[in-house]
Amino acid sequence: MPQEMYQAFVSGTQEALNEHGFNAGSVDGKMGSRTRTAIRSYQRAAKLPVDGCVSQGLLDHLNFSQPKIYAPGKR
Repeated sequence: MPQEMYQAFVSGTQEALNEHGFNAGSVDGKMGSRTRTAIRSYQRAAKLPVDGCVSQGLLDHLNFSQPKIYAPGKR
């Protein structure tokens, strides 16, 4: 995947994770440790396979799954 597209996926995932209460850090398009940890936490909460990787499937789940999955204490 082209670098610009990958960064857009990461940025979109970071934004959605932050909105759901999973602290992915600043929305910068960089796949750092905070983003990986937030992805893993979301995957566990959503009962998805836990791999810590950004993907179209993860982004779709964050944006379109019903009911929404939130971090503990976030609503």
